[in-house]
Amino acid sequence: MTEQGGGSGQFNGSIFMAKTNSSTSPYSQLSVLGIPVIQWNGGGTNGIQYNSCWANIGNDLHYLVVASREEMY
Repeated sequence: MTEQGGGSGQFNGSIFMAKTNSSTSPYSQLSVLGIPVIQWNGGGTNGIQYNSCWANIGNDLHYLVVASREEMY
Protein backbone atom coordinates (compact mmCIF):
# COMPACT_ATOMS: atom_id res chain seq x y z
CA MET A 1 0.00 0.00 0.00
CA THR A 2 1.43 3.37 -0.96
CA GLU A 3 0.08 6.70 0.30
CA GLN A 4 1.43 10.00 -1.01
CA GLY A 5 0.92 13.68 -0.36
CA GLY A 6 1.32 16.05 2.52
CA GLY A 7 -1.26 17.55 4.78
CA SER A 8 -3.12 16.08 7.68
CA GLY A 9 -4.89 13.12 6.08
CA GLN A 10 -5.48 9.97 8.05
CA PHE A 11 -7.48 6.76 8.18
CA ASN A 12 -9.99 6.52 11.02
CA GLY A 13 -10.62 2.85 11.72
CA SER A 14 -8.45 -0.12 10.91
CA ILE A 15 -6.90 -1.55 7.77
CA PHE A 16 -6.81 -5.24 6.95
CA MET A 17 -4.09 -5.86 4.41
CA ALA A 18 -2.62 -9.07 3.03
CA LYS A 19 0.02 -9.73 0.40
CA THR A 20 -1.55 -12.43 -1.78
CA ASN A 21 0.34 -11.92 -5.06
CA SER A 22 3.98 -11.78 -6.12
CA SER A 23 5.59 -8.34 -6.50
CA THR A 24 7.14 -9.27 -9.86
CA SER A 25 5.52 -9.89 -13.22
CA PRO A 26 3.34 -11.92 -13.92
CA TYR A 27 2.18 -11.23 -10.30
CA SER A 28 1.08 -14.80 -9.66
CA GLN A 29 -0.78 -15.79 -6.53
CA LEU A 30 1.47 -16.79 -3.61
CA SER A 31 1.11 -20.24 -2.01
CA VAL A 32 1.44 -18.62 1.45
CA LEU A 33 0.79 -15.04 2.50
CA GLY A 34 3.72 -12.67 2.04
CA ILE A 35 4.76 -9.76 4.26
CA PRO A 36 2.66 -6.65 3.45
CA VAL A 37 4.42 -3.30 2.99
CA ILE A 38 3.08 0.20 3.71
CA GLN A 39 4.88 3.25 2.30
CA TRP A 40 3.61 6.65 3.43
CA ASN A 41 5.38 9.50 1.61
CA GLY A 42 4.94 13.21 2.19
CA GLY A 43 4.95 15.60 5.10
CA GLY A 44 2.30 16.58 7.58
CA THR A 45 0.60 14.59 10.28
CA ASN A 46 -0.64 11.60 8.29
CA GLY A 47 -1.51 8.48 10.22
CA ILE A 48 -3.84 5.64 11.08
CA GLN A 49 -6.08 6.19 14.09
CA TYR A 50 -7.45 2.87 15.35
CA ASN A 51 -8.99 1.23 18.38
CA SER A 52 -7.32 -2.09 19.29
CA CYS A 53 -10.53 -3.44 20.86
CA TRP A 54 -12.39 -3.09 17.55
CA ALA A 55 -9.41 -4.43 15.60
CA ASN A 56 -9.34 -7.59 17.76
CA ILE A 57 -12.91 -8.45 16.71
CA GLY A 58 -11.48 -9.51 13.34
CA ASN A 59 -9.32 -12.20 14.97
CA ASP A 60 -12.31 -14.57 15.17
CA LEU A 61 -13.49 -14.00 11.59
CA HIS A 62 -12.67 -16.05 8.52
CA TYR A 63 -11.71 -14.03 5.44
CA LEU A 64 -12.20 -14.90 1.79
CA VAL A 65 -11.18 -12.92 -1.29
CA VAL A 66 -14.42 -12.05 -3.07
CA ALA A 67 -12.88 -9.77 -5.69
CA SER A 68 -9.50 -8.29 -6.53
CA ARG A 69 -8.75 -5.28 -8.70
CA GLU A 70 -5.72 -3.18 -9.54
CA GLU A 71 -6.19 0.35 -10.77
CA MET A 72 -3.75 1.64 -13.35
CA TYR A 73 -3.04 5.33 -13.70
